[in-house]
Amino acid sequence: MVKYVWKHYCKQFIRGKPIRFGYKVWCLTSVEGAEIRTLPFHFFFDNLFTGLHLLSFLRDKGYGGTGTMRNNRIPKSCQMTSNSILLKKERSHHESAIVKEDGVIVSKLVDNSIVSIGSNCLGVEPQCTVKRYSQEKRII
Repeated sequence: MVKYVWKHYCKQFIRGKPIRFGYKVWCLTSVEGAEIRTLPFHFFFDNLFTGLHLLSFLRDKGYGGTGTMRNNRIPKSCQMTSNSILLKKERSHHESAIVKEDGVIVSKLVDNSIVSIGSNCLGVEPQCTVKRYSQEKRII
């Protein structure tokens, strides 16, 4: 439990503990002697956490990771079209690039805005069509 005394919606209360108010922190570990066993986990992140360093680190440790990315976290070596040009393309247009030194795929998708996604274990296939409401045509 990490002590926290101010108001926050994530704060928890546990009666009878030395630190009664705060954040619960969970950690999953497994140690067999001096050897650490890798568990088959895949983590999903929002754009606050996702970056190439994190995805590369997880891949090196044997974990999968996928999440939306902020544009300033996409490296310059990853040649992708700028967002201003992508916004002129039709919805569902996408492009991808692989950062070979990190083993991470970065993909941009045109929706209402540009969505950037990074993953160290998933690709862009298979693709499927979904129904979306079109404000211009006023249909699904």
